Amino acid sequence: MDIVEQVTEYCLDKMLIAKGDKILLAVSGGPDSVALLNIFHELQNKLHIELSVVHFEHGLRGHESVKDQEFVKRMADKLGLSFYTKSMNVLDNKRHDESVEEAARRMRLSYFLDVLKDIGYNKIATGHTSDDNVETVLFRLISGTGPAGISGILPISGKVIHPILSLTREQIMRYLAVKKLQYREDETNFDRSITRNKIRHEIIPILYSINPRYREHIQSFATIIKEENELVHTIAMNMLESVLLNKRPGNIEVSYTRFLDLSPPLKRRIILWAVRFLAESQENDEYERKYIPYKIVNYISQSKDVGNKTIYKDKFLEISKEYDVLLFKKRVVNKNDKTYLYYVEEITNPIHISEINRKIVLRVRDHVERLKKNNLYFDYNKITFPLIVRGRKTGDRIELVGLGNKKVKTIFINEKIPRAGREMVPIIESSGKICGIFLSLYGKENRCAEEFMISESTERILECELI
Repeated sequence: MDIVEQVTEYCLDKMLIAKGDKILLAVSGGPDSVALLNIFHELQNKLHIELSVVHFEHGLRGHESVKDQEFVKRMADKLGLSFYTKSMNVLDNKRHDESVEEAARRMRLSYFLDVLKDIGYNKIATGHTSDDNVETVLFRLISGTGPAGISGILPISGKVIHPILSLTREQIMRYLAVKKLQYREDETNFDRSITRNKIRHEIIPILYSINPRYREHIQSFATIIKEENELVHTIAMNMLESVLLNKRPGNIEVSYTRFLDLSPPLKRRIILWAVRFLAESQENDEYERKYIPYKIVNYISQSKDVGNKTIYKDKFLEISKEYDVLLFKKRVVNKNDKTYLYYVEEITNPIHISEINRKIVLRVRDHVERLKKNNLYFDYNKITFPLIVRGRKTGDRIELVGLGNKKVKTIFINEKIPRAGREMVPIIESSGKICGIFLSLYGKENRCAEEFMISESTERILECELI
């Protein structure tokens, strides 16, 4: 099987390409990306795909970087493909907490995604090879990682595909030689002070001397870890429902008691899921590639904290224990998004409270055979429209049977509702009075004001269900 057939089979097997795809080829000018460009140009008509070329000039190698940019443009022009490029000095735009390599990767991907959106394409293809995958697995093992890291480079990650991941560096070089294709060599690839280069030029040759089939075995190991990691992740996500109290952009709340009953592997995956959910709900791309240190993940999965405490905090994320709640909170918060207010003029469609990702369904009934603990029930004739559905305000009070006039804040404290979530608990108000409080948002018993409760003389019932 020749190299083009091998790539075709790999792409179809891993479902990386579909008919009609518009693919942005990320080409640096090095041997791998040049091979990617020419292989895909050969496959363009056969696979019925549309191609363009993109290049990011990092400004790290002076005039040599500019020569790379010009070289890639000439190749794209020769093949009749649209070319997109951007020059940006990575050192001038690097954040204080990231390496040059991380900064370059972040800026490059951000630019590629911008181009993808601007030109209406749906995929980005990069030239990562089998050797890159092996080096990545070894690098992550040395640096410290979990099962997801050891799984190596995935065939597809979001909008990015890796079509030549099955090819070795030797295959790439033979293909370029046979096709008489030129490429650019980045001299920094030989700088052994860079960890990845040290692995490539020093560690890999030793592995080859021990077993020439090292690549095959490492990739097989990575595949097994990936499959088993996916299985554990699936189990963890099935268990998530039993511990999850609340989920909305910027805030995840987990029952700490039920969380403690899970095994450490399941706990770790739920922690990572929560962090990833917060990252995906963050519009600012600064958060997109945020990772929590493994030692923190492991600490939370192993410990049994007593009392309220902040477990972990950085500029983006805060993890804390409040009463029986394990709280994951995004620290970048819109101050105008701390509460909400909805008017209900009539009983028609459900009220969608986007701030807490819940709906309230209103129904008028002649009778109710069984009262559901998560619902609120009011004497319909005592209700005045419009109803107001809102979050808590300072000074809120409710009149309860046997308890008298109580502060809503006191109820929240007694029920151990996390401070960060108190403003989000739905309160129903009629004619300026609080009718009921949906504490079921946190798995607690709802509160109904004495004045609005149903009784034997009630003719019609207003049922409010929080979904």
